[in-house]
Amino acid sequence: MCGMSKTYLQLWFETLLKKPSAPLTFVATATGECDKHLGPTWQFARIKVRIEPAARFEVADLVPNNEELRGSGYPDWAIFGLLDVLVLSDSFPIDKVRIVLTEADYNAVESSPMAFREAGRESAREILQALRSPRSNL
Repeated sequence: MCGMSKTYLQLWFETLLKKPSAPLTFVATATGECDKHLGPTWQFARIKVRIEPAARFEVADLVPNNEELRGSGYPDWAIFGLLDVLVLSDSFPIDKVRIVLTEADYNAVESSPMAFREAGRESAREILQALRSPRSNL
């Protein structure tokens, strides 16, 4: 082993924590959808989230009684997609929010973790657009 070993994940995380967080000052609702060809198959996922100011990062899954959806882990992948965009946004991370998953649609054949991650990313981009537009309420 040559040279000094670095813990890149730790460095990345410490750098991220040093960035000032952008405050969310309003409640917004956003929809994210993935309905396209990803890899060798068609992929489908649709989510609806509400995002609101909070003292720390919180997630609530309020999708009505759908144990099959939860058992697949798809809601977690949707939240990972939201985090991909909100926490790693180009200007400021947005981390003091409460994300409420209110709806999730899936297909037993065409849905996948990656489709839900893409739907989460799309809904987060919609939220960032609303932050950049002072007159927008989503």
